[in-house]
This record gives sequence, structure tokens and C-alpha cells, in this order.
Amino acid sequence: MTPAELKSLIESDPQALQLAQTGNDEACAARCSEIAPQTRATTMLTERGLYDKLGALVAETILQKLDAFAKTSDQMAPMVRRVLVWLQPVNGGADVGATELLVMVGALKLKGVLTADEAMAIDALSLVPQTVTAAEVAVAFRQTEGVSI
Repeated sequence: MTPAELKSLIESDPQALQLAQTGNDEACAARCSEIAPQTRATTMLTERGLYDKLGALVAETILQKLDAFAKTSDQMAPMVRRVLVWLQPVNGGADVGATELLVMVGALKLKGVLTADEAMAIDALSLVPQTVTAAEVAVAFRQTEGVSI
């Protein structure tokens, strides 16, 4: 998050703003870490990882749907087959945070292969909270106010 984005986040939240205005950068940083939008991270998962993160029932349902779809003549089937190969533990997994994989998940939802809940579950796998530090608050809030630290 850039200093300008962090300043906007602080100013959008009365509690964070009050903490920043009183110079409590540590508490403001903690509050900003709570309210900041999550970001994407590289998240390599295998079939086993899906079981761990989604639970056996959801993961197995998704994997069976993908396997069945991969056997169709749909133009996306070869891509799904390839992702299924990547998901095998011996192959190291697939990055479920990769833009192309998330686009494919969205397309599979539109085709009715995956439910909205299943697509959202996959989408959420690579979301991580942002951590804001007191130093970042000081830079974002004070330097942009014209006060140098």
C-alpha cells in the first residue's frame, strides 16, 4: 500500500484517524491492519493442500467436478486437465492466487461447473491480510501533512 493509499485508509476510519491525530501510530497501525483490504499472495497448493484449506468434502467435490469437466470437449477442458496435473503432489501444486487460474475459476462458475460458493472458496485461498507498521503510519499521515519525520 502506498503512503497516499494508507493515508486515505486512515482518513476513512474514524478510529484510525483519531489514533493518528493523537500520535498513537502503533495503535493506528494495528487498526489499519484490521481494516485494510486483503491482498493476493502466491499460494501454491496441491490436492492435499485443497483438502487442508477447504475441508475434505468441499475439496473433493471441486476436484471431481474439475475432473469430469476435463473429460469433456469444451474448449477449456485442456486447461483444466493441465491444472489438475499441476495439483498433483508430485508436481508441486498450482498457484491458486495466479490471475489466469482465478479467471479460469470465474469462467467455470459462469459455465455452471462450479457453484458461486465453490468459486469464492478458491478465490479466498490466496487472500492475505495486509500488515501496517507504525513507521508506515508516520510516513503516510505526517509526511503527507507536510511534517517531516
